[in-house]
Amino acid sequence: MRTRDIQAIEQLFEGFAKAFTDGDVETLRSFYTDDVLVIPPGQKSVSGRDAVVDQLWSPVFDAFDVDAELPIDEIQAEHEWRFVRGTYRLRLVPAGGGEPLVEEGRYIDMVRKDADGVWKIARAIWNVAESRDPGDVADDG
Repeated sequence: MRTRDIQAIEQLFEGFAKAFTDGDVETLRSFYTDDVLVIPPGQKSVSGRDAVVDQLWSPVFDAFDVDAELPIDEIQAEHEWRFVRGTYRLRLVPAGGGEPLVEEGRYIDMVRKDADGVWKIARAIWNVAESRDPGDVADDG
């Protein structure tokens, strides 16, 4: 049975994927808690909503046109915190032209309600399962 919390979390991640694909940094900013902690692969942890968006995501959007998919594999909705586990697939097309890059991986995000009762991402971690150029990717049609 899908509870209202699970539905709200699913909507959060649908909106996040759309904002990421659109390169909409202000909408992305709204999906994080003030004290978010993001643990990206091969980099130092980044804390704080503005730092995450400005240091991690803005440079990506400056360099690439992004197509993001974030299918959810699992949501646990217990107590004050929830976690979401899934996979992702990014297709990064250089903004100045050139061959796109494809990156696939796995993620776990912790979400909690903010003071207004809205679910937001509070902790995020992911790892790259595969990164390749699209010439190596089979066409899914």
